[in-house]
Amino acid sequence: MIGFGSNATLLHPPICLNENSGSLEGALRRANGSCGTNFTAALELAESCLCDKPSENFFTKALAKIFCEEDATPKTPTRRNGPQRIIMLTDGEHNARSLPLAAASRLKNAGVVIDCIGIGGSPADVDEDLLKQIASQNPDGSPRYCFIGDQQQLLRKYQTLAHHIRAI
Repeated sequence: MIGFGSNATLLHPPICLNENSGSLEGALRRANGSCGTNFTAALELAESCLCDKPSENFFTKALAKIFCEEDATPKTPTRRNGPQRIIMLTDGEHNARSLPLAAASRLKNAGVVIDCIGIGGSPADVDEDLLKQIASQNPDGSPRYCFIGDQQQLLRKYQTLAHHIRAI
């Protein structure tokens, strides 16, 4: 579980479905909002949690961009017992300088499924075009994105997502 605003914070490490998930509720209580919405920071933190990728600081990241080509080799998910999944829930528009599409592409190439959910008063409150590009594709080619305007719709969406997830 990652909370993100202008920065991203790991609130709870990834867990398998068959593990005790009671600690997730406490992690949600520790989440606090901050100014800004940085999709890239959230996706890169998810990548470091889910894929065999060492965490990088600002300087190593900057040097890698200057001296190295972008690594096109898909990263291998660290857990071998089934697909990894990210559910990205946002009420804002990405307003950081870096674009999140490279991080989303690396995650999807590593086999991570990304569901994006925009929430809020109206679809105009979120960057739907960008969220659709970040999201994985359904078998019919449509993006795994939806907009949800109220709490009951959000609860139904999570129930639907949970119904399709199986412990392995």
